[in-house]
Amino acid sequence: MFLKSDLFKAIAFKNPVKLPLSYWLLVGIRFVLTLLPQSGYIHPDEFFQNVEVIAGDIFTIDVARTWEFNPKFPIRNILVPKLILGPPLHLIHIANPYTKYYLNIDLRSPYFLLTIPRYRKFKVILGQLGSDSS
Repeated sequence: MFLKSDLFKAIAFKNPVKLPLSYWLLVGIRFVLTLLPQSGYIHPDEFFQNVEVIAGDIFTIDVARTWEFNPKFPIRNILVPKLILGPPLHLIHIANPYTKYYLNIDLRSPYFLLTIPRYRKFKVILGQLGSDSS
C-alpha cells in the first residue's frame, strides 16, 4: 500500500522563493494607494465596461450597458467581471443596511464602490503571486 508519507517522498518540492523586503514595501504602498480617494483621471473602461454593468445587475439599477455586454449579441463574457467584482458588490449590497443603521456609513457611496472592488482585485493579484512563488 502506497502511504501518504511515501507520496511526499516521491514528490520533489522546490524551496519557496524569498521575496525581498522592497517587494513587500511596494505591495504595502499599492494597498494604501488602493484605499486613497482618487481625485485625478480615472480610465472610463474601469467603470463603464465592468463595474457599472455588474453594479446594475446586483443593485437593480438601470445602467447603460456597453455594446460588449449587450444581452442580444454579447461579444465579451461577463463571467470574469462577475467573479472578481461580484463578491465585493454583493458584500456592499448585504452590509449596507447594517452599516447605515449602526455606523451611519453608506457603503453605496462612490468612494466605497470604487475602493472595495479595487481591494478585491488587489487580493486576487496578491493571491496569484503567493501561489506562483511557492
